[in-house]
Parts: sequence; C-alpha cells; structure tokens
Amino acid sequence: MDFVSCTQLPPSPLISFVTTLVVDNAKYWTEILTPAVSSEEAQRVQSQLGVKTIFIYPLISGREVLGILRFDLAKDEEDMDGHERMLLEGIADATAVALENSRMYSKLQDLDRLKDEFLSLAAHELRTPMTAIKGYSYELMKNPTLDPKGKEYIERVYKSTERLVNLVNDMLDVSRIESGRIDITLEKVDVGKIITDVITEFTGKAIEKQIQLNFTPLGQTTFSASADSAKLIQVLTNLIGNALKFTPNGGKVGVSVQPRSGFVEVSVMDTGVGIDKDDLARLFGKFVRTKTGSGIQGTGLGLYLSKKLVNLMGGDMWAKSDGAGHGSTFGFTLKSI
Repeated sequence: MDFVSCTQLPPSPLISFVTTLVVDNAKYWTEILTPAVSSEEAQRVQSQLGVKTIFIYPLISGREVLGILRFDLAKDEEDMDGHERMLLEGIADATAVALENSRMYSKLQDLDRLKDEFLSLAAHELRTPMTAIKGYSYELMKNPTLDPKGKEYIERVYKSTERLVNLVNDMLDVSRIESGRIDITLEKVDVGKIITDVITEFTGKAIEKQIQLNFTPLGQTTFSASADSAKLIQVLTNLIGNALKFTPNGGKVGVSVQPRSGFVEVSVMDTGVGIDKDDLARLFGKFVRTKTGSGIQGTGLGLYLSKKLVNLMGGDMWAKSDGAGHGSTFGFTLKSI
C-alpha cells in the first residue's frame, strides 16, 4: 500500500459528519479542504502528490470524538484488498487509544500536582503546632514534681509528636524534591568525619539496645567527596537510624567507607530483620512498608528521600539482603574529590 500522507486533525465541523460512519472516503481534496483551500489549489497539490484515494477515520473514545485521522493514498480504492483496509482501521484504533491514554496521563499529572500542593500546605500548617507540642512536652518531662504516671503519659505524647514532626518534615522534603524546589549546595566534604559525627548521635540508642555500632574506613584514612553536608547528614541519619531500629537487641550495625572508581562508597550493614526479595524491588518507593518491618513504626518516606537526595548529589543508592532474618546492607556513592 502506498501512503502519501497520514494526518491527525483536531475536532472540526467535519467531525459531526464522520462520526456517523465507520470510515468516510473521498476522491478529491476539494471535498474535504474547500472552502479553507481553493478548489484550484487543492486539485493542483493533490495532482502533484499523486493522491488517488482519501480515507477519513474518526478517533472516538467512548462518546467523545478526539479528532480524525486522514490517509491519503497513491492507489485507487478498488485496488485495495481487505488486509490493507484492516491495517488502516488498526492504525486508527491504536491512534485513538494512544490519544486517550495521553489525555488520561495528563489528567493524572494534574491530580498528582494537586496532591503534592495539598501535602505541602498541610505539612506547613501542621509543623508549627507539632513542634510547639514537642517542645512543651520535653520541658514537662524535666519537671521534678511530675509523678511517675504523669511522666509516662508526657513521654508518650513527646514520642508520638516526634513521629508526627518527622512525618511532616519528610512530606515537606518530598514536596520540595518533586516540585524541583529543593536546594542542593555541593561542596568538598570529609565523609569520614560526617559519619563519625552521625554515629556519635546514635551512641546512646546503640547502648540502650546493646547493639555494637562500629565505623570502619577501608583503603585510606581520608575520604573527600562532592556533597551537600546537611543532606548527607540527613541520609546517614536515616540509614543508621533504620539499621538500629530494625536490628534486635544484642545485634550489630557496621558503617564502612571506601574508594570506588572515582566515587566514595558508604555502606551501612546490620544483623536485623532483613528484607524479602519481593520487597527489594519496591524498597525506595513512597510510603513503602516491608513485610519484615511491618510492625515497626516509621513514615515510609525515609528511603525514598534518601535515594532522591543522593541522586541529586550525583550518586546512587541500593540495598541488598539475603531475605528475612539475614540482615541487610544499604549502600550509596558520592563523587570523590
């Protein structure tokens, strides 16, 4: 079959005619282009192109006409066989489906944008009162006149509020990242020093759970990388915090750093609950809860944010585990300097 042209046109007065037919066909461009184009000009161009038959298909989704698809063929209609007609119909059907999918995708994007705007607004409105409640609860816990029962209740309020504040902060970070409003300031940082500082913050938690928390530099003593120090601290805090959270009392958590082909590679290993193979593939999605960690509280956003931040700093992040009960390893890279 010889195609001269194939055109998808927007809705026009012609649509009201072709929607009553499966397909319309014509011999001359004057039948479909006049009066927009003069008869003489339409005939002249058609003759130059060698167009002999014109097929017009309406592109319909449900009861709505999305447009029309026009085929200009350098062949007389009576010379076409059934397979060629079926091919034209198939192209028209596929085009209609593609157009409808494109429209639906656009609508979904708009809904996703509205959702992100709502989350951002809600997070901003919640953060101020939650921070105030957390602060007042902390001050009340230090009150020496508070009886044991009252102190227990205040501690519950403090911990619950802390989880809400973390969720709100994570929601704000997600909104900033997905809208392109997050600021990343790359500079030369000492990765080993930042790891040491973050581990120091978790020493008390590790002692409380009787977990061995160690840091091991491999291959050299100093590791310089291009990173945003505040964002790197956020990533390490999440990974080390998760390792301690998902490791039973008496376990081990190890952090290592080593050079790796122009990058600095950081790994956080634990002897915790591990990760099922099915969960590994979706681990860095939003609000993901793994089967092995379903009973442990968290926002479900930490790993998603951590990977996004590492990507924005020019690195990558991954996770490995041999399954439930075998611990896990989270690693990421940063460009070395």
